[in-house]
Amino acid sequence: MEATLAHHLRKKLTMFVPQKHLTTLQMVQFWFNTACLVLWLYVKHIAGYNCHANSGVIALTIFANVTFYVLFQRFYNRTYGNAIQMDENAHAKKNN
Repeated sequence: MEATLAHHLRKKLTMFVPQKHLTTLQMVQFWFNTACLVLWLYVKHIAGYNCHANSGVIALTIFANVTFYVLFQRFYNRTYGNAIQMDENAHAKKNN
């Protein structure tokens, strides 16, 4: 059975970067994008620089980034949260 290109690339990427760290990097990317867009809105509307970009599109993109962050955070907590708790419990038992 042939694997799709996306599956092949994901498999190759996870050889170098564990999925937990990849998810964390994506969440950081969403916050970085949001910060840059908020800065752009500040420069346009508060600082008064003339820019012809549509503020509605920027606001929609900020909403999308925050939504993606929330979804990825939930995924992270469901997927890796239990593993972290299990590690902490094992460490506590080991020290007792």
